[in-house]
Amino acid sequence: MSDLFTQIADNRPVRALENRVVIVDIGNGTREDIADALSLISLCGPKAVGVDINFADPGQNDEYLIESLRANPNVILPLGVKQISGSNNFEIEDKPFFYDQEPDFEYGIVNLPLKVNKGTIREYAIDFKTDEGVFPSFSVALAEKMDPDAVKRLKERGVETGITSYHSREFITLNLNELEENAEDLNDKIVVLGALEESSDMHATPVKSHVSGVMLHAHAISTVLDGTWFHKVPKIFDYVLAALLCYCIMLVYFGYNSNFRGIVLRIIQAILVFLAVRIGYSLFVDHNVIFDLSYTVLIIAFGLFAADIWKGVEALWDICSRKLENLDSTTVITKTEEQLC
Repeated sequence: MSDLFTQIADNRPVRALENRVVIVDIGNGTREDIADALSLISLCGPKAVGVDINFADPGQNDEYLIESLRANPNVILPLGVKQISGSNNFEIEDKPFFYDQEPDFEYGIVNLPLKVNKGTIREYAIDFKTDEGVFPSFSVALAEKMDPDAVKRLKERGVETGITSYHSREFITLNLNELEENAEDLNDKIVVLGALEESSDMHATPVKSHVSGVMLHAHAISTVLDGTWFHKVPKIFDYVLAALLCYCIMLVYFGYNSNFRGIVLRIIQAILVFLAVRIGYSLFVDHNVIFDLSYTVLIIAFGLFAADIWKGVEALWDICSRKLENLDSTTVITKTEEQLC
């Protein structure tokens, strides 16, 4: 249901430009092109620079790359982890080739929280406990550079993940060739470098089926900075509401005898479904409350169908009962005639 609400909200004409985060698409740029871009970005005074690129292997002219990274004092580099079997801890798996050589660099974990493999990304992680200590997620580490208080409030909530707000947001996106002419757009911003069209880094979200990892990080950063905390209503409320509406619908179904009962009940059914979706959407968009009305909508949609089946079974039972009674009466008459003969 929350995915549905997100899609509806994202299709509205109302859009907000996120002016705190700028995405730089590296495209097919070489390592030297990226180093040039980092050198230029360092001159523009960004709040933080996130490099969502794992330089796993050494290459040519690596000294220039490392110097370009050092030129950005608030740079966050990526680490990949894998969960230790039977534990909530992780071990570092993917890291830049200079990880052990440059202790002053800061790192964030780029792994995305997933309940099933290749599932929909709805949440962002906050911290990861690893064999080398606790690391923040890539998104949270960057958000903290701009607004430490927002991250403090996030951690005070005591949750392991947050729900990402995807809807109605646009980002400034530049490629490597556009940086120089748009240098003013980078000042006091969080600049995130990554590949927007990398096929191996595409993920499903509630709004789109193919979204790059760097774009997911950007949405998570904005969610943290906005202080958008989604509150989940306990599932029991959905169960109770579904049961109450089911009882009321059945009460009308069996208690209201009229030639217009069918059409009246269908109208009531349509109104209730609309209200359930509309109220859930309003709570989600206006108040950041996730009220999962799945069972409520299902019981409204199929409640009358179940009642129709019940009535149909009753009617079939009555027909069969009458036929059996007639058959028994015929048998008795036949036996009486045989005795008389």
